[in-house]
Amino acid sequence: MDNGIISLKIGVNFRNGYKGVQFLNAGNPVFTFTVYSNLYRYRFGGAYDYQNTTGYNTWASLAYQSNSVFNFIYTKISSSFATIDMSRTSSDPSSPEELATFNSSAAINKTVDEIRFFVDSADNSLEANNLYFNFLSAYNAYR
Repeated sequence: MDNGIISLKIGVNFRNGYKGVQFLNAGNPVFTFTVYSNLYRYRFGGAYDYQNTTGYNTWASLAYQSNSVFNFIYTKISSSFATIDMSRTSSDPSSPEELATFNSSAAINKTVDEIRFFVDSADNSLEANNLYFNFLSAYNAYR
């Protein structure tokens, strides 16, 4: 979506297995966020295989918080530039919102035409091991 904004929220509790979201263009990742092996990781571009951890950056400041909600806002500014803003809140009212903003004309130069959510290799079938997709909004910023 050129000149578009995509906003979504996902909820996670336990950090085992692989769970997350991918923004794609023609089936190829533009941006991937994954909760993997007790870490919160993100990557621009790369292979579709979210289990391949090559090229991921770690959102190092994030400690474990139960019932975390991650908010993603993808804003396509032009044909060669977009931003991705991420934030996390928790069910713990004493925990502040944690923010990260990623701007990259080299990494985010594709239009997002698909979004995939995934959960794989969780320890067991407990509900707390799942990813919960809670909100999705997509619209053109220049109506």
